[in-house]
Amino acid sequence: MRVIKVEKNEWEETNSNEQGPESRISVTSYTPVYEYTVNGQQYEYHTRLGTSTDQYPIGKECPGYYNPKNPADVTETLKEITGGGSHFLSLLFFGIGVLAILFALIRVWAVITLI
Repeated sequence: MRVIKVEKNEWEETNSNEQGPESRISVTSYTPVYEYTVNGQQYEYHTRLGTSTDQYPIGKECPGYYNPKNPADVTETLKEITGGGSHFLSLLFFGIGVLAILFALIRVWAVITLI
């Protein structure tokens, strides 16, 4: 993917403070717009990931990950696709649990056969 422009978004938020009165703060966010090509078809991607500083030079190449069945479905992070590794941890702990249960059953079976 290649950065083709940067959108500047500005809004105001209420900053609540427990020690004093509420205040209004001005917030600015910069989000890049990417362009990429799949099988000769050109796509544009407006990211949801922004920063408080304009750090996206026009023309910068960035990795992107798209759905081969739907190239318009794209993200710039694998975390969005994989769920941030949470599936791996779930499987790891499930496997450890299964092994613990099997070990306990083997120990119980060994004790029962001795009686």
